[in-house]
Amino acid sequence: MARKSPKRTPVAPPLTVAPPYPPSWINRFADWVDRLPGASAAYYVGAALLLAGLQWSIQMTGSRSADSFNLLVAITIPYELGLMHYLLRTSAGSLEEFRPALRASAHEAEDLRYRLTVLPSRPALWAAAGVTVVSSGFVAISYLLDRAGLASWLPEGFAFPDFPAVFHIAPTVPSVGLTALILIGAWWATGTYAYLMFHQLRTISLIYSRHTEIRVFRLGPLYAFSRHTLRSALGLLLLAYGLFAVAPEVILSPLGQGSWLLLITGAVATFLFPLWGIHRHLVREKEYMLHEAGRRMEAGVAELHRRMDQNELARMDDLNKALASLEIERAALERVPTWPWERGTLRSLVAALVLPIVIWLVQQVLQPLLSR
Repeated sequence: MARKSPKRTPVAPPLTVAPPYPPSWINRFADWVDRLPGASAAYYVGAALLLAGLQWSIQMTGSRSADSFNLLVAITIPYELGLMHYLLRTSAGSLEEFRPALRASAHEAEDLRYRLTVLPSRPALWAAAGVTVVSSGFVAISYLLDRAGLASWLPEGFAFPDFPAVFHIAPTVPSVGLTALILIGAWWATGTYAYLMFHQLRTISLIYSRHTEIRVFRLGPLYAFSRHTLRSALGLLLLAYGLFAVAPEVILSPLGQGSWLLLITGAVATFLFPLWGIHRHLVREKEYMLHEAGRRMEAGVAELHRRMDQNELARMDDLNKALASLEIERAALERVPTWPWERGTLRSLVAALVLPIVIWLVQQVLQPLLSR
């Protein structure tokens, strides 16, 4: 008898209460992919290979060899869909890791889980449609202005005088049509991804500010969401560096530089924004506990002076032990970090930000020397 494949955990586990809003299209799509047999990642990889192969074959038919830039554009859609699927799934796991520090009733915890793993239908739809309309309208208007001889109205680097040349594709109807469809799909996915990050990071900030029990000597659960925000930031950085690697001439244009810097700053903000609130709470809690330890230390020293002045030296050993314990407490509190992440988490983000830039700078320095 054929063995049945184990069922996978759905992206959004069913609620026992009425949901606060209907799920978005990306949640319904992710749930559909999860119901398919096999690993969900395989379908996104397969879609990326299919789109890349289709783009490559059309470019070859149009007497132009496909290059890494238009192939990267082709796989952007499955990449962003797979990344959103992954972030929706792992966010539920982050909430479970955070649960020891969660201050919420069973109903509130279930509601928070739903809000973290499910996007509202209408805002997600409007975000996707807005990015698609603005991006496609900008390309179309700049192209038409150039055709009409009015490109001088546009800032330098914002014109699209030759759509096929800009996107490294053959000037044929199938090539332009496929690339246009891919771009529309990529813009739709980008708009949804931007809203997913905004929604999840706002929910994480809400959990930190309203539903967190802070214990400065048990910070492990507070680190759960920093790992999730790191995954979100790395997803953006991977896309940014991929674009820079395959099309530096596009990225170095004014429009490209703005897009690339937006991705980089967005990645950093994605990591830091939801963690800033709990950082302030940790600072206040640490300052309060240090103040209390200092107040007790002050009282203990005053008692020590009183006994010495009145020559009451009996049981001084107990007082010395109390003062030593307070000093140990203060030293321990001083070492308590107030940023809710592990050292390895921050190192990973810094490495992802700095290492590719350093490699590129080294290449720029070595390339003239090696070409001599």
